[in-house]
Amino acid sequence: MEFEEYDDCLHAIDNMNDSELCGRVLRVSFAKPQKFKEGSQKPIWTEEEYHKTYLNLDVNKEESNRKLFA
Repeated sequence: MEFEEYDDCLHAIDNMNDSELCGRVLRVSFAKPQKFKEGSQKPIWTEEEYHKTYLNLDVNKEESNRKLFA
C-alpha cells in the first residue's frame, strides 16, 4: 500500500501494526528494496543459447507441421 503523505504512512504503521484481521496478525512497516542475487534471478530467455536452442526447434516444428497438412 502506498500513501501520498508521510504522516499518513506513520499513522497506518502505528494503528495497524500487530492488529488482527480474520484471525491473523498484521505486520505493517516501511517497504525495503528486494535484494537480487546476480544470475539466479535472470530470465533464461535473455541468454543467447536459449534463443538458438528453442527458437530453432519452434521453427522446425512449424515447418514439419506445414508439410504434414499441405
